[in-house]
Amino acid sequence: MGIELSDAYNSLNKSETKYRQLFENMNSGFAYHKIITDKTGKPDDYLFLDINPAFEKLTGLEKATIINRTLYEVLPGSEKYWVEEYGKVALSGKPVELKNYSKALNKHYSVKAFSPELGYFAVTFNDITEERQAEEKLRSSLEEKEILLAEIHHRVKNNLQIISSMIGMQSYFTNHKETRKNLETINSRIQTMGILHQKMYQSENFKNINVKAYLQDIISQLQINYAPKNFQLELNFNVKDIVLNLETAMPCGMLVNEIISNSLIHGFRNRDKGMIGLEFYRSGKGFHLRIYDNGIGLEWSGPGGLGTEIIKTLTRQLNANCFLSRNRGTSYLFHFKMLEKEKERWKRKES
Repeated sequence: MGIELSDAYNSLNKSETKYRQLFENMNSGFAYHKIITDKTGKPDDYLFLDINPAFEKLTGLEKATIINRTLYEVLPGSEKYWVEEYGKVALSGKPVELKNYSKALNKHYSVKAFSPELGYFAVTFNDITEERQAEEKLRSSLEEKEILLAEIHHRVKNNLQIISSMIGMQSYFTNHKETRKNLETINSRIQTMGILHQKMYQSENFKNINVKAYLQDIISQLQINYAPKNFQLELNFNVKDIVLNLETAMPCGMLVNEIISNSLIHGFRNRDKGMIGLEFYRSGKGFHLRIYDNGIGLEWSGPGGLGTEIIKTLTRQLNANCFLSRNRGTSYLFHFKMLEKEKERWKRKES
């Protein structure tokens, strides 16, 4: 019996030594506490019962100066939320993980707290101050870049408006009909680009744009610019709420501008009413853009005219398949995928 007790005692000593070494040499800070409550049982403070060397290193507090002393005795300026959170753990037995800032120590900590018995709690923690400072620096850098991008979009929008106004004035004072027509066409293209930058600036999202709102604004502007007087236009607008990046949205908008402006100018000659339709939706891994009318067909300045060449260029830019139908009007159907950004293309090539 004595031998068995001796073996058990030795085993217990070895186990205690093992865990004491672990306690003394672990990299994370560790502390054991007793919660202190007020007369109503509400957590009011806590008492330091034991700490490890890592605790001293991570806080700058020495064991000899804090054991059997309370938090507010050691650190009078400590925030109440430490007592509140640890009090919940000690009195409920439910563990908690949290990240918070200690003003008294001027450090950010990542903490895991648990209760080995009612009224007591232990914590393991690490200093994450450098990590938080790096995050804040990155956040600040991103905010600065967003402000810069907003300013760029704002200036581009304003410059396009100035150019548009100058072209509009030139068109107004031009007597040559063909020149005025060409200036108005150029102006419409500039306005379409301006709408995109306006949308980007207003949304404060400089990567993506809601294509539905973008195309609605383009069509509204085209109706103002080109719809014949007293003309009854039926507009079939079926565009889903889809977000596109800038690289994809710009050529889409330019295609809509090019095709619908020519429909309004040429497609309903000698008619007092007509229909124009616009559809944009997902199809598999790509998108379908369909622009159609029930007019007499689009007129271009020959097979190699500027309008035709612009549509071809924009189609190539989108890497799109284009299907043209002239049965009972004109219909353009484009099928394409989201364009990658330049950086993403280079990354794929390098990998």
